[in-house]
Amino acid sequence: MSIKIAEALSLDSLKDRLFYEDDFEGDQIKDEWRVTGSGGGSVVVVDAQTGGIARISAPAGAANNNYRMDWNDIRSLLVTKQVTIEFHVKLTSEIDIEAWLGLWFDATHFIRFRFDDGAGNNWLIETDDGTGPTSADSGEVADTAWHIFRTEALPTGEVNFYIDGSLVANSPLITDIPTQHLQPYLYLETLINGAKTMDVGYIGIRQER
Repeated sequence: MSIKIAEALSLDSLKDRLFYEDDFEGDQIKDEWRVTGSGGGSVVVVDAQTGGIARISAPAGAANNNYRMDWNDIRSLLVTKQVTIEFHVKLTSEIDIEAWLGLWFDATHFIRFRFDDGAGNNWLIETDDGTGPTSADSGEVADTAWHIFRTEALPTGEVNFYIDGSLVANSPLITDIPTQHLQPYLYLETLINGAKTMDVGYIGIRQER
């Protein structure tokens, strides 16, 4: 049996592990998510009855308009507790966008996948503990298909990065691993004056007690 606890929003607990999953069923984003950004973007649930997708929209109007989802600064996830986070994500365009998927404290403390069309064709894997960042090429080309992105902290403090179940190039990262409490974070930015969207099928989290 699992029970709801207050340590992290919507995390279920067993004796030795915490779990969270959001598959975006229903007609709106759950209360734990803060959705915000610039230029009037949005996060809306689409296909709620046939699978559930959260669609993040970075709006037109100006280059660098952006929108994001996080837990409203409720930070309850730690590398030292071997946190694993998984995102099922589809870019609807890989042209003129920047996207981040990961765990976040602030702009200099994070673990993430990042794609920046202005910097190259591949997903990057990145960590920062305030003294970094460390950034490496995953070897995986960004496209518009569905993919599963997972970061997995190890007891040694290293972080492994996977796409579709396969360890990516240059993983694990072993430097600039943040020790702060973290929260899930998804970010989308348009690099031109043009709307861009990213679809999220589910987010799952596991953490040791």
